Amino acid sequence: LRGVNTLRSAAITMMEDEVNIAPAPYSAPDAYYSPLAGKMHSIEVLKGTSQFRYGPHTTGGVINYQTTPVELGEKYYLRTSYGSFNDKVTHAYANYGISGGFGAVAILGEVYYRENDGFHDFNIEPGTGVNRKGYGSDDAGGLMQFNPMVKLLWQLPTTMNNTLEIKASYNALDIHQESKSEKPAILWEGEDGTYRKITYNEMFVELEQEGSKRKVNIRFRLFDD
Repeated sequence: LRGVNTLRSAAITMMEDEVNIAPAPYSAPDAYYSPLAGKMHSIEVLKGTSQFRYGPHTTGGVINYQTTPVELGEKYYLRTSYGSFNDKVTHAYANYGISGGFGAVAILGEVYYRENDGFHDFNIEPGTGVNRKGYGSDDAGGLMQFNPMVKLLWQLPTTMNNTLEIKASYNALDIHQESKSEKPAILWEGEDGTYRKITYNEMFVELEQEGSKRKVNIRFRLFDD
């Protein structure tokens, strides 16, 4: 978004389905986290007066990631692809709804998975052709993303249009944690000669604490026909 500083998301509000998605949206809004754009139904950008309802950190606007909507009908979707650097992507969902004396009920199940080897070989020291110490393979540049989601919609059998929507999702951004848990993921050396090695397992634990999201969003909407 233009017109603000470059401190990550300090001057904007990041949301998913109109719910603040940053780890600490008010105390540390510039924390680096963003939902998986590859699985989103759409991305909404709000500027001007429409942004003020979403909190104090909206000087630059609001970015609202909109997940696949659950609907009172039947639909299915499957997309899979394979690309350079062993990039594998699968995105699928199924939606089914029924109606009766209890009102109308719909459920949506979705899975997004992506894995690749990365486009950069971290084994080779730039400009030297010499293998870096401790990596052992070129998988250090790869990634793995896994995001299942379930949505439940219930439209109550009332005169006024009352709708209850529940969403549960899990977002995993793990980088070769299972197969290389004790191998170095980051090798850091300071100007004073200090050296630090961070394994994939250690990085995984930090990602679980800071980046991975487990949220249940409940929205109750009232509409007067």
